[in-house]
Amino acid sequence: MEEFPAEGALGSGVQVVGREGQGRSLVASRQLLAGEVALEAPALVSCVFPLHAASYCAFCIRRQPVDICSGCDLVGYCSQRCREADSPDHGVECRAIRSLSGCLREADSDVWHQGNALLDALLVARIARAELLKDSGAALLASPFMGRPNVLRAMLKAPSLKIPVAIAEATLATASEFPGLLPESWKCRLNTQSRQANLERLVAILMQLQINAICVLEHMWFEPVGEALFVNGALANHSCAPNCQFMTCFGGEGVRPVLKLRCLRDIAPGEDLTVSYDDQARPVWERRARLESSHWFLCKCARCLEDLSREGLRRQSCLVADKEGKVLRALLERTVGNGAPEGGKVLRALQSIGLELAKEATEGSLQSLLAECGKSKLFAVNFLPLAAAEGPAKVQAKVLLRRLRTVEKQVAELVHPDASILFELQSVALMHAEAAGEMSSVADLCQELILKYESRYHGFAFKLCSLLGLRARALYALKRDSEAASVAADLKKMRGRLGMVDEITVDVSAKISAADMEEEAPCNAIGETSQTIPDSSRIRVVLDLPTKPLESAEKSFVPAQSAMSLESMD
Repeated sequence: MEEFPAEGALGSGVQVVGREGQGRSLVASRQLLAGEVALEAPALVSCVFPLHAASYCAFCIRRQPVDICSGCDLVGYCSQRCREADSPDHGVECRAIRSLSGCLREADSDVWHQGNALLDALLVARIARAELLKDSGAALLASPFMGRPNVLRAMLKAPSLKIPVAIAEATLATASEFPGLLPESWKCRLNTQSRQANLERLVAILMQLQINAICVLEHMWFEPVGEALFVNGALANHSCAPNCQFMTCFGGEGVRPVLKLRCLRDIAPGEDLTVSYDDQARPVWERRARLESSHWFLCKCARCLEDLSREGLRRQSCLVADKEGKVLRALLERTVGNGAPEGGKVLRALQSIGLELAKEATEGSLQSLLAECGKSKLFAVNFLPLAAAEGPAKVQAKVLLRRLRTVEKQVAELVHPDASILFELQSVALMHAEAAGEMSSVADLCQELILKYESRYHGFAFKLCSLLGLRARALYALKRDSEAASVAADLKKMRGRLGMVDEITVDVSAKISAADMEEEAPCNAIGETSQTIPDSSRIRVVLDLPTKPLESAEKSFVPAQSAMSLESMD
């Protein structure tokens, strides 16, 4: 088992440094070059998302044909080596999974969240069984409740902790029925006082997981298929202008995923190694609110402080402005949440630096278009296999695509060319175009989005790979072979920059077989449809995904106000 490092050297070129009030950080001990892997960290614990359990090995988390466990009908393994490597954990989980799933489903629909609550419960139980909370480094991982047990105890009944408390209660209830799910020392069958102490312990671990666990991304479209805790990697702090990027890699049979910390630029000795926990292309007020909600801190990095200056706010105002640079309330609300009190604060801040509100006519026209998008469900794209986009579904996709492109043109006449809404509309249009089989639209939209990704994100943005691959496929389908070959060459270079040259070559000209298209996605033991159709045939979200598992609004354990309420209780 990997031990959590104390202060000092951590491999070649990286050391752990503790700072008062900031905790421990990863710091360069020598000059690090752009593209260099500064740190490799094996996964301590990991799980596959239930929706992907039929397609990805439960241990190595590679996309492989898997043999589903006959005991739980949920997880599968690509080899006997992976099955044996996971047996210490799955051996005690197997019989309990159905009962644990039932407890979580009964809790609340918000808690279950397509089975992700089951993953959280299994991860927290694995950490507890390994006794990582005693004499080991995982107990020292960042948490909003570290050293504040009274605050945790006081907040257990708060709405902000509803989801982790429900997961913890379901885990304890199952552990009382299935000994071994949690350590014997926890004495899960004893009195109320013991149960309360265990509840607090489990909630504390869940909060550590929320802040420190990292999504495992597959390497075709760079979508999250699982979650893991990389103890050494968790020491990398956040910056909205990061100098490093996380990447999960796969070691083969019998090996858990490995996290690599790759440098985005040259890093001087003594400089902190940082990654972005969120989408760094968002405006400062949205980034800070999301980080406060998911990671319980208000970001004060150099970029945030710069973006909060008069010039910084003026520069970002184009994201929510009309063609004349005047603020559109409808766009501002999309970045702070409709009706959120923060919206008024941001609006006043923008007005304080001399920015005007857009004309009522422009505002009204934009609100009407966005309302039509909601009424027509233009943004409601399901994560379904393309096989579902046949017959009436395919016709509907074509209709939605045409309407969405029309709305996009109308919105483009009202808003600033850099407005975030255009990026969002084009991203959703790409999914509709792929579902409709409109390869010309796919190729064009990919090109538009590639240009925007290059300007909005750093050069190692994972989604550039997926867009390049999708554009190459579309061009091959359109018989534009020379253009496709050029894009495929760019894709190869990009994958090389990401250190993926030794992996299986992506054949961007390959076509999806009719058998693949017609394959039906079976339901697993917890009643969720598992995607068994190749990733290349799935509709994808092309918005950049964070490498830290920031939760969606439905899954997030805590709202933005929680960190502030913590401060008031100390």
